[in-house]
Amino acid sequence: MSRAYQQEFVDKGLPDAWRAGHRSVFLAIPVSGGKTRCSRLVAERLLSKPGWDVWYLAHRRELVEQPAREFAHLDPAVFLAGLPTPKPKPLRIAGRDTLLRREIAPLCDKCFLIIDEGHRAMGDGYMKLIARFRERYRVVYILLTSATPYRLDGKPLGTIADTLVEPTTPRQLMDAGIIHEPLVKSVTTIDADGLPVRRGDFVSTELEVRAKKLSGNVVSEWLRWCDGYPGVVRAVSVAHSKQLVERFIAAGLRAAHLDGETPLAERSRILARLAIGGQIAGNAEGIDVLCQVDVASEGWNPPSDYDRALELWGDKTPPYVPICILSDARPTMSACGYRQFEGRGCRTSGAMLETSRGLRPALPKPWFRFLDHAKNYERHGFLEDHFGFSLDSGAPTSRAPRDKRGLVSARYCPQCLSVWPSGRTVCACGSALSQPKIAEESEESLGDVRRVVDVASPAKAQELLTNIYRSVLRKRGANLNERQVAAIYHNMTKKWPGKAEMQEARRRSGSG
Repeated sequence: MSRAYQQEFVDKGLPDAWRAGHRSVFLAIPVSGGKTRCSRLVAERLLSKPGWDVWYLAHRRELVEQPAREFAHLDPAVFLAGLPTPKPKPLRIAGRDTLLRREIAPLCDKCFLIIDEGHRAMGDGYMKLIARFRERYRVVYILLTSATPYRLDGKPLGTIADTLVEPTTPRQLMDAGIIHEPLVKSVTTIDADGLPVRRGDFVSTELEVRAKKLSGNVVSEWLRWCDGYPGVVRAVSVAHSKQLVERFIAAGLRAAHLDGETPLAERSRILARLAIGGQIAGNAEGIDVLCQVDVASEGWNPPSDYDRALELWGDKTPPYVPICILSDARPTMSACGYRQFEGRGCRTSGAMLETSRGLRPALPKPWFRFLDHAKNYERHGFLEDHFGFSLDSGAPTSRAPRDKRGLVSARYCPQCLSVWPSGRTVCACGSALSQPKIAEESEESLGDVRRVVDVASPAKAQELLTNIYRSVLRKRGANLNERQVAAIYHNMTKKWPGKAEMQEARRRSGSG
């Protein structure tokens, strides 16, 4: 069932653009807003009329497989590496690189070309394909879709698009209950000050050194906030991601690494394990944490791999456990990359999950937490901030208020440690928001400070652990479990408390 803004785009937005002479339209819809559904609705309408070929192009295999399932009722021909070239059909879905090596065989004289993640269409591969389409078809209409219609390299998208249509905003989707409002936590930060910049972003080799020093904090903050639900970490590099996996496993969690070089079969298995994993499900085959480098970003929507999970475990598969937590351990100057990753956690899930094999049970998604170890929100704002997009500029214009340093102004919750846009006065937890001095001051009251505390003597260690229990329980009550207390202690001391120490501290604090 289509949403009102999707149907309005199909009925009015796109036809109006075509009548105005715009044959290349850029559709900007926020992450999880349903840009694939919009594309499908347009394709359905055109294919119901004679004289149209419809092509759907994407730059990654996962981005081809997803619309192939969405468009399955239209019987598409799918072009993928390793598969034979299918017979021409009115609807064809293809990977960019695969199609560059294949023939474009027109069935009609008019073509409707959809390019997913359209901000990438300025690349050489897509430009070659667009030129080939225009050679083979008399008329070519183009629809470029993206949640982030801008480029880090500054190239204006107006060279490939005639007009921009933005049917809805993140705030409108949140108010309608279509996407979650993320609870952003400003946690122990990877310092990016003074790092060299190349091609518009921090040099990863330099950033990796600093990021790896704080891997333990990434793990401890995860334990503090995950509440047993699974999630995804964005790492700086392959080495950083693999180090994080080791740290998570050492802390008792099931973790796996994924990057662009991971073999396809292994990638499918890992994503399937994530789809059914998590402590809540209690499934020994699943995983709690996926550490990855630039894989779970554009176009990847958990639980998009739930069908693979069903194939692996069949009827024994437990209910799908929604991904409720994302951890950003990669400082970046790319607002596009930041927003694409944060948006992965915003999708809501109901009591049942629709798969190709019918309805399957799914646990409800109670919340979405975003742990920002990079203070990227200071550089790029919050998901609900409305950007001013323009085809004449390679970068969006953020409408979020900024301070004298050029950083996005925010408010801070002293109760749950969340950060919010400056326009908010009340946190989701109901507490009044204060103007931040950024999280350090309030976190210090919970013992989460940037320096390492000396606990050489057993008595001092016990006293510190007891005080953490008292402070945390006073602020958060029974919502904080022993694992989270231990994580705060580790942040302060770089040591994990023993079971006996935990029991004694709990007794002394009066909590049992």
